[in-house]
Amino acid sequence: MILALILSAPLGRAQQAVGTLIVEVRSGSSPAEQVEIQAVGIQTVTNNRGEASLELPAGPVEVRLQRFGFVSKAVLATVAAGTTTRIRVELESESVLAQEITVTTTRTGKRMEDEPLRVEALDHEEVEEKTLMTPGDIAMMLNETSGLRVQVTSPSLGAANVRVQGLRGRYTQLLADGLPLFGGQSGSIGLLQIPPLDLGQVEVIKGVASALYGSSALGGVINLISRRPRQEERELLVNRTSRGGTDTMFWQAETLKSGFGYTLLGGADCQSANDVNGDGWADLPGYRRGTLRPRLLWDNGKGRSWFVSIGAMTEDREGGTIGTAVTPDGRPYHEKLDTHRFDSGLVGRFLFGKRLVSVRASAMTQQHRHQFANVIEHDRHGTWFGEASIGGTDHQHKVTARISAGTGVFAPTPFTEETEASGLTRLLPLRNLVAERASSASADLGWSTPHIELNGTLFASRIRHDLMLREVTSGTAGTMEISTPRTDKYGRLGTACPFSWWRFHSHGNANFHSLSLTLAEQFGERCP
Repeated sequence: MILALILSAPLGRAQQAVGTLIVEVRSGSSPAEQVEIQAVGIQTVTNNRGEASLELPAGPVEVRLQRFGFVSKAVLATVAAGTTTRIRVELESESVLAQEITVTTTRTGKRMEDEPLRVEALDHEEVEEKTLMTPGDIAMMLNETSGLRVQVTSPSLGAANVRVQGLRGRYTQLLADGLPLFGGQSGSIGLLQIPPLDLGQVEVIKGVASALYGSSALGGVINLISRRPRQEERELLVNRTSRGGTDTMFWQAETLKSGFGYTLLGGADCQSANDVNGDGWADLPGYRRGTLRPRLLWDNGKGRSWFVSIGAMTEDREGGTIGTAVTPDGRPYHEKLDTHRFDSGLVGRFLFGKRLVSVRASAMTQQHRHQFANVIEHDRHGTWFGEASIGGTDHQHKVTARISAGTGVFAPTPFTEETEASGLTRLLPLRNLVAERASSASADLGWSTPHIELNGTLFASRIRHDLMLREVTSGTAGTMEISTPRTDKYGRLGTACPFSWWRFHSHGNANFHSLSLTLAEQFGERCP
């Protein structure tokens, strides 16, 4: 008897009467595709004709319809057994607030799609993802951005800089909230000393931006935008690696009365020197770093705002040989770099009639003690910046394609990627140098439908008289000098970016690089 009851249950369900329900969904005079339809646990979506078919039990059923951009709706339908029932549902459009990204790197505060100059932005979600992977610095976050490449410049200390569209790292200007808080040239260690926990957005201009930020922006600009206090927040991040690295970061934000708010970033990072492959050389340099940065903000909600930032960072970094290991000349080589940096910045905005007046100022001082084996070098860098501008707009416009070009000049300087790795002691005085000149042009074209978005970019960059470090063949052995070749350097890239289909999103790039560098015959060198 029990067995008969168990067998009778599935048999009863199998004999239950079913019917076909065809749902036709429209919005106005057009079919509504990709609408989610759900009834009695069965779910499907409409096709390009706005229709969907479901096999349902006979009788009354509730059908629910929903799609982004339309008001959700529920209707009752009666399914006839063994036949096809057809219903038609009209959906009403719903106003939705699309996400808008406002960029500040061009100093206009416009939406990204309204900028005549191409600006790429990493939103907070992308920044947060990279922060959880490498909370100690921003190197990985920038290296995974299209058109940017982080290149190691000093193996002993792990120093690295970022190349924009293939151009050398010293042509890239690194900013914080639009201010040069890391100096006119951030150097190869700067990327490794910036924690990403307090970043809300990263904006990138690829190509010459000297008109906006001076000669240090021959290759492009990377602007790190800090998070603003929206509510009371506290975050604590602790990270420990299998190679002896530890990162501890703390971020706090709070809104106060009368339009005031503040954020506070603090952290301590350390890494023990590691010889991964057992050759006696530190593959991972050791360091100890402390960071503190409070920010104070005020906004009266009527067009007036002030932003003040103060930062301090200290780091001791060491690399080279480990233990009793020696170099091929039979001597150990120890390299150390101690860095102390202090900075402050101010940004103010207020309305003057119908015009927006902006005031920006910053100051930075940085000291280094660099030890190359038995040679010790001391240097001090200072950057002071001030600017006031007034601007406005009389009408709005929409840009669907961008063509931009720029040029700039860079004064000769001994502070290059090569001299940071080798030091200045062996360098001869500068002579017979001319200014480096850069020019670039880019064209950006986008095409989109409700479900597909494609963007393409073409650009060309050219550096003339770029400085090079070479060893002097005559005189004291090991002496170096900086020279200017007589030929040019070119870089080109074509790229196609994001693709999205309804709720499925992907990001792909098709890249073509062409880079040529010819040295003057008098150097007797070849470029591989």
